[in-house]
Amino acid sequence: MNSENVLVKGESLKVYFFVRRGFFRSTAVKAVDGISFQLRRGETIALVGESGSGKTTLGRATLGLIKPVEGTVCFEGEDISTFMDHRIKEFRRKAQPIFQDPYSSINPYMTVFQLVEEPLIIHKRGDRKEREKLVIQTLEQVKLIPAAEFATKYPHTLSGGQRQRVCIGRAIVLEPEYIVADEPVSMIDASSRAEILYLLRELQERRNLSFLYITHDLASARHFSDRIAVMYLGTQVETGPSREVIEHPLHPYTRRLLQAVPEPDPRNRFHLRPVIPGDPPSAMDVPQGCPFQPRCPESLVDECTMIRPPLNEISKGHHVACYLQGKLPES
Repeated sequence: MNSENVLVKGESLKVYFFVRRGFFRSTAVKAVDGISFQLRRGETIALVGESGSGKTTLGRATLGLIKPVEGTVCFEGEDISTFMDHRIKEFRRKAQPIFQDPYSSINPYMTVFQLVEEPLIIHKRGDRKEREKLVIQTLEQVKLIPAAEFATKYPHTLSGGQRQRVCIGRAIVLEPEYIVADEPVSMIDASSRAEILYLLRELQERRNLSFLYITHDLASARHFSDRIAVMYLGTQVETGPSREVIEHPLHPYTRRLLQAVPEPDPRNRFHLRPVIPGDPPSAMDVPQGCPFQPRCPESLVDECTMIRPPLNEISKGHHVACYLQGKLPES
């Protein structure tokens, strides 16, 4: 991969949270445990996995909102932990989030115009007339038309899809290069989800944006992303081109995620092996070997319980962390 084309790079990232157990003891919750990745300009990587797998924590770490205990996040080749005040403000302009909940992520007492204008004021971009022009242009780009009419509305008068378009407008009005989209369509009705994803794709092509797309929806991950990274208990268990991962999953966990997609006949669903006690395990109880081993139906070898498997390349760009690779049945 051409290093000049890499926008965001994570190396051996570890993010731990410490939970008190008793008066004198604490336990580390390994939310992100040794993840490395590279995101190119204009590319989308989808992070998929169960709730609690560390997807959102990883996204926040790449934005500098959470400090890793080990490892680095580099933006345009520079470690973001070394940024001083003036540099961190410029980084904030170039790296923006789109949050999951369009209801709680915007101020209900501000008009749509004020919500989209606020980032411009914070970053001191232009005078009043220039900001007004940028806000109207941005509302038109996120398909809130007529823009002048929507600009005077308050959030409570908008639908969930329209609110999320306002959130997208706030994110792109500063012309960022990198966006962390944390399940941007999960709280929107099904009829609007495809429209929002098409909008994000259109904005990406127009502005050459890079996306870290966090989702539970494997179908949208396949169509919206260039590469998929499957996470389990803070680790990457499989990465690769989206189509390759969906059509030829190599890790048992990826297979189970795909087989757990709802079907008309629930008898055809394939279930994970239950864990005793507790299901699923928490990030405080990561086993010494493969983190998925307690739930893996194909776990047949001693290595799975002894040493964590490395992320090995099986085919071009397709990596998997599994000792059973080559011994699993074809899907």
